[in-house]
Amino acid sequence: LVNELIYLSRMDEADSHLERSVFNLSNAVSDVSAPFAGMAEFNGKNLILNAEDNLTLCGDEQAVRRLISTLCENAVKHAPEDSDILITLSRSGKNIVFSTENASKEPLSEEALSHLFDRFYRGDESRSKEENSGFGIGLSIARAITEKHGGTIKARITENGRLQIICTLPQN
Repeated sequence: LVNELIYLSRMDEADSHLERSVFNLSNAVSDVSAPFAGMAEFNGKNLILNAEDNLTLCGDEQAVRRLISTLCENAVKHAPEDSDILITLSRSGKNIVFSTENASKEPLSEEALSHLFDRFYRGDESRSKEENSGFGIGLSIARAITEKHGGTIKARITENGRLQIICTLPQN
């Protein structure tokens, strides 16, 4: 928890800078999501990766990999058994969109959605009681990384009641 808070604090500092370079984001998404596919399968879930090839990003590769990992972990952790988890990466105009989509064990209210990226927030009480439920800091870190890259992140409930987290990053 302390390391996570230090990382988040550093991301929040106005004068903190990123080590930017151009890297293959498609490969990063594939590399980072692969272990989560195994974790999902072990827990009776199915992770589906739908990523455009050869998308590049100018950014801090380690931070972006952490962002991807955080969102994949969140989706796998909170999806119910026997459900699909969809990970997508695509180009949208001058932006790149990375998203996760999964069913939720418990339905999330609009109120809960508005607080998902707040520090120490957990979407429902059952998450607080789950073993290995975390500290409620991961999505705050995801937001900080996204914003440091000039992007946006939001959560919404799809028409079929699934939680979708959408991260939009400018392709420089």
